[in-house]
Amino acid sequence: MKVIETIFEKCVKIANKKFDGHMTLYKFTTNWKFCFGTPNDLFDIEENIYTAKTANSAMKKALKSGKY
Repeated sequence: MKVIETIFEKCVKIANKKFDGHMTLYKFTTNWKFCFGTPNDLFDIEENIYTAKTANSAMKKALKSGKY
């Protein structure tokens, strides 16, 4: 559980600093999706949402993307 909290806390810091505190984490039947900010159009979905089998992995992908 601590690993998820640490990654989550890093994401919160980035969201607070660069996205007015906004980030989005959600789950579909088979995958988790994560993005900073709020998804609002097709560009966001294709370019800025990270998908993985776990919430932890989706957030890690966003952190490792180098965009933030």
